[in-house]
Amino acid sequence: MKFTISQKSFQAALNIVQRGLSGKNLMEVLKGIHIEAVDNTLLITTNNLELGILTRVPANVEEDGRILVEGKILFDIIRKLPNELIKFSVGNDNLVHISTSRSKFNIVAMINDRFPLLDEYDESDYKMVTSSLFSDMIRKTHFAASTDEARGVLTGELLEIDENSVTMVAIDGFRLAVKKIKSSLNLEPGKAVIPRNTLMEILRLSESSEKIGILFEERSVSFKIGDTVLNSNLLEGDFINYRQIVPKEFVTRVKINVTEFNEALERASVISNNKLVVLNISGDSMNLSSKNSEIGNLEENISVEFEGKDLEIAFNSRYFTEALRYFDDEYIYLNFNSNVSPCVAESESDPDFIYLLLPVRI
Repeated sequence: MKFTISQKSFQAALNIVQRGLSGKNLMEVLKGIHIEAVDNTLLITTNNLELGILTRVPANVEEDGRILVEGKILFDIIRKLPNELIKFSVGNDNLVHISTSRSKFNIVAMINDRFPLLDEYDESDYKMVTSSLFSDMIRKTHFAASTDEARGVLTGELLEIDENSVTMVAIDGFRLAVKKIKSSLNLEPGKAVIPRNTLMEILRLSESSEKIGILFEERSVSFKIGDTVLNSNLLEGDFINYRQIVPKEFVTRVKINVTEFNEALERASVISNNKLVVLNISGDSMNLSSKNSEIGNLEENISVEFEGKDLEIAFNSRYFTEALRYFDDEYIYLNFNSNVSPCVAESESDPDFIYLLLPVRI
């Protein structure tokens, strides 16, 4: 096996696949990066059994072959080399030789007979969706997925497909984010729960391609983005029926400036050690307050457009500020029923995006 490639190209490819390396004490081969050189192309693969990533990059291949190299070592070596041509070869002694004009590394290769290569599919098998639309669904929901592995299926996001739309849903038990797009993937109507980490990789790579290909298998999903393929396990379990959670009617409705509301919440969080903020809504004003017995208190008024009954309700301010950055609006609507019922935030310009947040009892 022998090839040459620019440091910049090699580094870019390794940046893509490194998220598929295993950080757990599983099979030793899962810590490796698999490289296959053929037809002036490198196929670079990582696989941690939950997420597998394969990317292709052009190279000047003199001798075909394949090798498995410890991922962290290879990544660190290539990252620290200057941006010039890299010579890469494997000798009969199972040593990987990596050299530039001034540096030469000799690295022991890993035994690769048990490395789990990725299943590859024909490009025609994928159903294509516009990259900007799909990534926007991820962007507007990912923050509401649970990061606690003990929550099982809630560490993923529900993807629902019907004939004319695709909906993505994230919920962690305290909040819910739903984003729908009008799109037909020509797939059978159905639903699947995709791990949040997989979707974050899709979001990271989505800017490199105008289209994203999606292919569902019984217990896995494959995404194709340009020259990169990501294969991921689906999460098993019953996802919460989010439609039963979202109220259909409201007693109080407020139209509020996003920037003013967000800035007030951030000021309140400076005072409150538990991020608790109380909203007192009356007339055309929202009074926002927080307090800390050791520091002091804050009170601030924000002008709003108001319909319905007066209301006093409390929230964790962090859960609000994390969501507000994803509303692409000057104003949003906040909808309430009581001080123990969830608040539903609606986009003024995008009726297919909602955010629900449970209050804190006071």
